Amino acid sequence: MNWLQVTELSAVALAATIACGFYVKYLEAVKNLRLTLEASSDIVFLIDSNSRYIDVFAGRESILLATRKTLIGRHVTEVIGPDLGMQVEQLVKQTFASGLRQTLAYSLDLPTGEKRHFEAGIERRDSRSAVAMIRSRGAYATEELARRIKCWSTRSTRVRVFCPARRHS
Repeated sequence: MNWLQVTELSAVALAATIACGFYVKYLEAVKNLRLTLEASSDIVFLIDSNSRYIDVFAGRESILLATRKTLIGRHVTEVIGPDLGMQVEQLVKQTFASGLRQTLAYSLDLPTGEKRHFEAGIERRDSRSAVAMIRSRGAYATEELARRIKCWSTRSTRVRVFCPARRHS
């Protein structure tokens, strides 16, 4: 083995080591993203410029209107209906045209008969796709209010509220 071959092998080994380090960091980032999504009720959709689902990321598939496999490749109007779907499609077009983040607050009747409130934020990812983050607005507020009411109803009436601007006697 001559000096040039050793140098080439060293360069390849160094590149492989660097690539491996980046890959490990990538895997850690993916793991952290997955854990974050699993801990929340948020949904992330990857959508193409024609408003078709490319991919779906959700902590639990049970919070989706359809399975991930069913969603991929379908147009938003096929999943959420023509009225809301057209609004989302318009938002996607505005996102691609302007390059700016677009948001939409909307309500959706779920298959359970429950009406839920959501907020969608859509940002262009590249020239062919956008990321849509869907956050449930009504569910958290309703759950939090119920938790607080339960907490207040089980507390003694002698509980004090700390207010730094005023001294309690």
